[in-house]
Amino acid sequence: MRKLIGLISFIAILGIVFAVLLAMGDTSEGYRDGYIQTFSHKGHYFNSVWTWEGELALPSFGGRHEQKGGQSSGGVWAFTVDKPSLVAELEAVDAADLVRLHYIELRWSWPWEGDTNYRLTKVEVRRKP
Repeated sequence: MRKLIGLISFIAILGIVFAVLLAMGDTSEGYRDGYIQTFSHKGHYFNSVWTWEGELALPSFGGRHEQKGGQSSGGVWAFTVDKPSLVAELEAVDAADLVRLHYIELRWSWPWEGDTNYRLTKVEVRRKP
């Protein structure tokens, strides 16, 4: 009986370790174009000193996305920055600059790793006014 309980415990622990390792991988990578709307260090209990949060205003390109009255229906995309070099690059971007933000999307992250699962990997200024 003790061997059976030990075997079941071992299998359960192995399953938990496998699930955690699987959940910590990235699910996608890509980029989004837009204008930096907000960028700040929030300072919540769980945010580390290297984590910053931002929002990218996504432009509307007309067509089916255009609302009545000419209003833009572009959305907002939230992201997390955990690299000091990218923080410096984003702080240097003017609000009128069109930027391309390259990212990876994580399946899961710890609460102290930021508010989103999107981690920036590269910043490109696409167009200056």
